[in-house]
Amino acid sequence: MPDLLGPRSPRHDLPDAALIRAVRGGRVGHFRELYHRHYAAVYAYAAACMPAPLDAQELTGYAFDQLLQQLVSPTVSVVPRDDDSPRRELLDHVRAGAIARSYRAAEALSPGFRAWTAAGAAWPIGEDDQLADAFLRLPSAARCLLWHLVVEQDGPEATALISGVPRRLLPGSCDQARSMLRQARTDLYLERLDRQECREAVARLGLSAAAPLDESGAAHFRRCPKCRAVYEDVADLDTRLRERLPARLLGWWPGDTYRKTKASVTVPPLDPPFLQQQLTRSTAYSTPPPPTSRKRPASAALHSLHALHLTSTLSLRSPRAARTALAAALFTAGLILGSLTAPACTTQTTGTPPPKGIFYPSHTLSGADGRLPQDPQGNRRQVSNRGDVDQREPPLALNAGYSALSLA
Repeated sequence: MPDLLGPRSPRHDLPDAALIRAVRGGRVGHFRELYHRHYAAVYAYAAACMPAPLDAQELTGYAFDQLLQQLVSPTVSVVPRDDDSPRRELLDHVRAGAIARSYRAAEALSPGFRAWTAAGAAWPIGEDDQLADAFLRLPSAARCLLWHLVVEQDGPEATALISGVPRRLLPGSCDQARSMLRQARTDLYLERLDRQECREAVARLGLSAAAPLDESGAAHFRRCPKCRAVYEDVADLDTRLRERLPARLLGWWPGDTYRKTKASVTVPPLDPPFLQQQLTRSTAYSTPPPPTSRKRPASAALHSLHALHLTSTLSLRSPRAARTALAAALFTAGLILGSLTAPACTTQTTGTPPPKGIFYPSHTLSGADGRLPQDPQGNRRQVSNRGDVDQREPPLALNAGYSALSLA
């Protein structure tokens, strides 16, 4: 059965990091895979900010367009903070675009987002943010796994495609990322801690989350509220990540409403308009222009004409330089025109008698009897005292060249 919506875009099984590198390298077509993978999440977040589906769809296109321009524009220095997944970058663009709209029309927002902006669009910085700081210390690959598997609960199949980690290796890789976060959380706390008793109790938390506390450790956590906060973060890491991390990193977080909407969104099969325009521009820029052949002057005389034109230009600046250039140009033109007209002035003596009264040095000065040679009409010739030298006047063009040279 034919597809009524037209041909579908080609898909790629590359992870997000490879797709981002490809788009940065000029292969804009790889961006469509990023669009299809993250469309449901971006639309769900936009729907939590906007009051109507059309507004959410428009805001979704804006977020993807902003990300694309960051990747392809040579003038934009800001790049996505995570090379392994652009999800948080896209959600940041949605939030920023919704806040920009609130300045023009506050009623064009969802009730929850309008209340958040009316309260100052404040991040929950009053709470303990060491868990978020520890998360940002992790490598990009570890952050990608924890965000998609634990925070957004995208599922193993989608996370494996986004991260590039095979599905069978996801559980072990995610456990390793949890251990890295647990260690980063305790290390961050220990960096600001001077009390030896607290250091000994907290240092044991980074070893294993399942390790039971001894009596002395439990007693210390009951007495010290700051150490107890570290223990609660480490002991129930997944719950803490889902509850605190998104609001701390994104500011506005709709929670379960976002996850339910994301699960029900249908991804459009065709490319969005902004991507089609970018693909068209990229194709136009990558197509080399047809080669153009530069025509050379038909003869050397045209070079002299160019020289004369240059002389007229120089005459406006330096009179002496203009006179020198004019003389050189006229001399060159005279030589060229003389070389072209001189052959036409030479007449062959074989078969056709020369005109009367004109001396041609090609004839001998005297005949065999020692007398002056006669032309066919019986007239005696005048002999030149300089021997066999052409007594003719030089061509007019050569005279013009010599005269021009004397002017300089």
